[in-house]
Amino acid sequence: MDNIISFLIKLITSFIDHIIPAYFKGGQKLKKMKYLIDSKKNVSKDFYEQFIIPTTQETLFFLETGIDTNDKSINSYISLKNSLGENYTWKTIKRLMPYIKFDDENKIYIKVNKVDKWSAYITLFLAFSLIIIMFYTLSLQSKATRLSDLLFIYILLIIQFIGSILLLTLVSPTSDAIIVKKKLEKNNL
Repeated sequence: MDNIISFLIKLITSFIDHIIPAYFKGGQKLKKMKYLIDSKKNVSKDFYEQFIIPTTQETLFFLETGIDTNDKSINSYISLKNSLGENYTWKTIKRLMPYIKFDDENKIYIKVNKVDKWSAYITLFLAFSLIIIMFYTLSLQSKATRLSDLLFIYILLIIQFIGSILLLTLVSPTSDAIIVKKKLEKNNL
């Protein structure tokens, strides 16, 4: 049951992440960072070093990557990105957020449970099934004799296209997590 709830939470956060881009949050963070930098005059040196500097680092990291984290984890994210190399960007790593876990040494590993894997496979199957059905629906276009039939076919095509794109978008973080996990295991990272 916990795996199913975990999967649903990951699905919802993935969907919300596509709706609310980071730049909406970025404007607030930028204002906060300016305020923090200006506050050096008004606070003690210890408070500035123990709170303001780490908070500013977190804010800068968020503005650059879109990943909201604490200052202790920033180096772990940077080492993950460096160890992945190739074409892995902060955007890709941000999509992995529901699957990123930290061990006792604050090192990142990717955890994809069986429910996530199977739901990704089922979602991919449904998306490709919709694409196949879309081609079949497209073949019906030649048999349409009336304008209303043709409009109905086009509406079906649009719905199938949007559905398949939505399904592929929702499965993207899970498929990325599976690929990154295999890459990290292959490289023993």
